[in-house]
Amino acid sequence: MRILLMFLALVCATMSLQQATAASIHEVYPPDLACKVYVPNVFSPNDDGVNDEFKPLFDCTPSDFEMKIFNRWGKMVYQSKSSDEGWTGKEKNKDLPSDLYVYYIKISFQDEGQGTTSEILSGEVSILR
Repeated sequence: MRILLMFLALVCATMSLQQATAASIHEVYPPDLACKVYVPNVFSPNDDGVNDEFKPLFDCTPSDFEMKIFNRWGKMVYQSKSSDEGWTGKEKNKDLPSDLYVYYIKISFQDEGQGTTSEILSGEVSILR
């Protein structure tokens, strides 16, 4: 099994600090990769039950996972080794402001008969409050 990286670029037509009211999805399909990874670029941790945490979504189960989030000054504000745990936009239980943050995600998957495939994903994610 190989990894398919699919970045969901959410382009919001109407945005407020409360919510994004319209969005379109941009998908990228690299060739001959079987396991899909979806990484959003925006989330709204406002406890409304919709997009309240940032985490990648997988078509299959990773054998190893690490995610780090950094603020614009390079300070790490979040770290996890669990693919089930998402970032809620907090640092030390305090809400971080609406801003642009950088993610670093290292994931590994067991390939059927081919060993382990690892990928490092990095990009930007925005908090909308």
